[in-house]
Amino acid sequence: MCRNYLNDKDILAKTYTAENTDEAKYIYALNREVKYRTLTQYKCEILAAQDRKEIAQGIVAAVVALGVVVLAVAAAGAGGSNNYSSGYAWDQFYDGNYNLVWCCRDKSTDQLAYNSACSGQYQNDNTWTGK
Repeated sequence: MCRNYLNDKDILAKTYTAENTDEAKYIYALNREVKYRTLTQYKCEILAAQDRKEIAQGIVAAVVALGVVVLAVAAAGAGGSNNYSSGYAWDQFYDGNYNLVWCCRDKSTDQLAYNSACSGQYQNDNTWTGK
């Protein structure tokens, strides 16, 4: 409402003559709402400034959220969501006591590695399927 009022306050002047019926209806409705809501130019300028500030804050929040998503996608692609994107993969096998265990393994040497090298990857046994 305030945006309309600020943009069209000149047409509310008594000397303005509407060019057609639609414009006359708009002027009448705008004038009625301005009076009903006791709007002034000063009030509307404050409300419009607050609105612009909230819109700007929303845009900043959206940009930050988008940045977080981009970073998460980049991090996942750099090493963690599947065992084909890094040099390490989970392996499930029986230990000396015949317990099934998960360990991280270096894909290039088949040697056991620290489990932290596979952190962020789903535990699956797609690389070394034999138990």
